[in-house]
Amino acid sequence: MLATGGWSGLRSRGILALFLGLLALWLPAASAPARAQVEGIRVFLNGVEIPLDVPGEIRDGRTLVPFRAIFEALGATVEWEPEKRVVSAARGDDTLVLTVDSTVVEWRKSLIRVDAAPVIVADRTLVPLRFIAQALGLHVTWDGEARTVYLERNPADQQLAQGVRIVYEKGCMVCHKINGAGGQVGPNLGGVVDRYGEAWMKEWLRDPQAMRAGSRMPNFKFTEAEIEAVVEYLKLVD
Repeated sequence: MLATGGWSGLRSRGILALFLGLLALWLPAASAPARAQVEGIRVFLNGVEIPLDVPGEIRDGRTLVPFRAIFEALGATVEWEPEKRVVSAARGDDTLVLTVDSTVVEWRKSLIRVDAAPVIVADRTLVPLRFIAQALGLHVTWDGEARTVYLERNPADQQLAQGVRIVYEKGCMVCHKINGAGGQVGPNLGGVVDRYGEAWMKEWLRDPQAMRAGSRMPNFKFTEAEIEAVVEYLKLVD
């Protein structure tokens, strides 16, 4: 027979084991959605979600996503060179070459820099999403609370859509840093409207040489509507 104290201890341990068992059954179901919400990043292209084979992640304020899923959803052909750890993509006249762990990338045969280098996670190469999107002429919107990226070929705001298209077609990223990626020939366009003011920016776009003799920026002879569109886009550049 068990002593009274032994029986009491056994019963207490049995209750504790039962409690822990029930807790173990409850925790996976309760914690999995929370974990997915914290870690997962969703990407939509024109309202349709792009399936990602591995989760995207944020490093140093930049969103990184698996390159193949994104490139192929954008209609680009993709190549991966494992020995060199180089990913390349092409769509029409747009060509991109990125090297894992390097902030130097090639866009339209020009070398530029990005704030976030490609990385390998779980045998997948993650690349900076905003750079990829603007290199292919897309507008990017980030919903931080939902951890969701929206890519649009043609934003509903037609003036903004025109501004995105002009900056993309003129290849402004070759000379200027835009949203963390670009060249160093001209000034960083992040916050440029706040720094110089709308009126100054519009005069600059009308005739850069008149504003600053010897400027290397071409005079694109923009219409007034085009100038307004570019300024609206530049207001969103960080």
